Amino acid sequence: MTHSEPAARYRAQMARRYADLDKLSQELAEQIAKDLAAAIAARGLASLVVSGGRTPIKLFEWLRVQSLDWTRVCVALADERWSGARTARPSPR
Repeated sequence: MTHSEPAARYRAQMARRYADLDKLSQELAEQIAKDLAAAIAARGLASLVVSGGRTPIKLFEWLRVQSLDWTRVCVALADERWSGARTARPSPR
C-alpha cells in the first residue's frame, strides 16, 4: 500500500452519510486500524497523526478497542489552529 492509497480511499468516502457520529467513528476506527496493521506488516511500524480537543473523542474510543499492536504505532498530535497569544483558548506552545 502506498502512502497516498489510504488518503484517496478516505476522500472517496467524503460524501458518504452516516446515521450518527458514533457510527462514523466506529467505521473510521476500523478502517484506520486496518491501514495501521497493513503499515506494521509492511514496515514493522506505523504512524498516526491525530487532532486534539474534543472533536475526535468518539473516534479514540473506538480506536482503543481495535485489535492492534499499539506498541508499534507512533501517535502524534497535530494542531491546525492558530490563535493569538491573547485569546481565551490559545494553541498549545
